[in-house]
Amino acid sequence: MTLWLEFRLLINSVPPRTTSQWQVLPKNAALDSEPLGMVRWYGPWRKYSFFAKDAVFDCNCLREIADFCEARSKEFWDEKRKAKTAG
Repeated sequence: MTLWLEFRLLINSVPPRTTSQWQVLPKNAALDSEPLGMVRWYGPWRKYSFFAKDAVFDCNCLREIADFCEARSKEFWDEKRKAKTAG
């Protein structure tokens, strides 16, 4: 749970992706609001990263975004390790 931001999981992304994507919006934004950016997998860095639109962020918002990206990346790699040991 974050204080300033909301992360909305995109269910049906086009084209279909093997990794998840989230819209980043201000807390309590309307359903049709323009996102501040997206969190999605960035292959060259092999982790979830934030792709900002033309927006301004303070240190609190940036910290929330960084924490979210770090947690999703950890979940991704934990699942990969678990699948590898199970198979």
